[in-house]
Amino acid sequence: MERFLELADPSGPVTRPPDRAGSAGNRTTIIKAGNASGKGSTRRDSGFALARPVPEDHFLSAARPWGYHAALRRYACSLVRRRFAAWLSPKWRAVAACHTDVATDGVRGATRSRLTRRRRARAGARTARPDVEAPPDVEYPEHMALADRNYDLVLYGASGFTGKQTVEYCRQFAPSGLRWAIAGRNRSKLDTVNSASVDVLVADAQDDDALNRLAAQTRVVATTAGPFSLYGTKLVDACVHNRTHYCDITGETPWIRRLIDCHHAQASIDGTRIITSCGFDSIPSDYGSWLVSRHIRDALQSDCVSVSAYFRVGGGINGGTLASFFHMLDSGEIVMARDPFLLDPDPTAHTAEERARNADPAGVHYDAEVQSWVTPFLMGMINTRVVRRTQALLGTRFEYQEYAKFNSSSVAQMFMIGSKIFEFIVRSGFGRRIIKPLLPQPGDGPSEKTMNEGFFECEFIGSAKSGERIRGIFKGQGDAGNRITVKCLCESAFVLALSSTAPSGAKPGGVLTPVTGLGDELTARLATAGIKFEFV
Repeated sequence: MERFLELADPSGPVTRPPDRAGSAGNRTTIIKAGNASGKGSTRRDSGFALARPVPEDHFLSAARPWGYHAALRRYACSLVRRRFAAWLSPKWRAVAACHTDVATDGVRGATRSRLTRRRRARAGARTARPDVEAPPDVEYPEHMALADRNYDLVLYGASGFTGKQTVEYCRQFAPSGLRWAIAGRNRSKLDTVNSASVDVLVADAQDDDALNRLAAQTRVVATTAGPFSLYGTKLVDACVHNRTHYCDITGETPWIRRLIDCHHAQASIDGTRIITSCGFDSIPSDYGSWLVSRHIRDALQSDCVSVSAYFRVGGGINGGTLASFFHMLDSGEIVMARDPFLLDPDPTAHTAEERARNADPAGVHYDAEVQSWVTPFLMGMINTRVVRRTQALLGTRFEYQEYAKFNSSSVAQMFMIGSKIFEFIVRSGFGRRIIKPLLPQPGDGPSEKTMNEGFFECEFIGSAKSGERIRGIFKGQGDAGNRITVKCLCESAFVLALSSTAPSGAKPGGVLTPVTGLGDELTARLATAGIKFEFV
């Protein structure tokens, strides 16, 4: 009991109840663990001491020790609720937070501590944090014209593992004259990564007012702060409200579905481009399939029937990527992600036959087209949904699948067996709790050497209705989840920041894919950055 009490902060404010008839007024009461009367010495190192003016009939009064202990029991129960609320879905976090507030009304004033505030934040409550500052309280006119804003680009989540790399990339390769800044929730961490000495904006991902002030100051927000279903929803809300263009690197397709339902119509009306999946997931897939299908239409004067993508990837994996994956498992959203037409304007409009043809591949087989053994590509369940949304928005339709290719059947079989074992382990909450500590944590990632020596190569094979085949290769040097992702995101942000109107082939607004939001202009910028597509 004594150790528990020592976590409290006796200097916090006391909420006093209204004076009641018959009250003896205020007096100074000293309460110590094991001595409710207040007599004897008060040694803070051995117990809890409260030497503060309190009403005679206050529940912490020495004359009513039963109220004090009852309040402590309620408080202890509330801490347990908060602890378990961190494991619950966002919906139930709010319920747990509500019950927690009711349970702790009696002791909040006397025992509010930093530990308590952290646990309240996990439960979804909005509380002040000593290391988080709000942006300057400046009034901005609603829907300020993009040309009149302070910045062209703000990098949000800049202190994270991938975010730090976006800061360095912008420092080296940002177009001349681009006005950019970095943002996040922790000022001290942002200062340590601010190698370009640009402006720093501080806004917590759950603070609506701070995010609105941030979005009102910039033409474009590019964010790497995930899991995006936890830390991206309010940021997108602010961007749509302020008509600020947005891009990210999410692969959380259920969350993208919610954005489409909530914001696509309004963003289309306002001409605001909300572009998700601007990293390795899913720019190579989206652009490679689009360029192949367009070539079939324009050069061969035929309809595209199907496109298949075959990936070879070298590099590591980030803790943030794993955190997003585990969050989808914990929330049950992984079931929704299996819908092959999840991101289509109307996912229910497809027949059972269409769904069967577009179901995710399974197993290992030899593919004569690429003369390699192939397995399902790990990111195919993300990329294929994005590609199909692009098709729907552009009014085209062809079958699209993705594979990982290997030189031998034994390597392909080992990869497939390993994938199945991992899938079996993470299927249960118990398995996830065992394996999570063994994997990279959020903020961790591959070494510089691994990231620099990584690579990706994707071969696209398109089939025309006329029977002809078209081959193209998308490739780049660097770890796919870091070097390639950073290049893709930053160049996407540059396109949004530098263009006053939608580029050729792009939609003017909505919740869009990379192709439908950025068009041909990104292809040229990626080639300059070393990510090139060519027909073979």
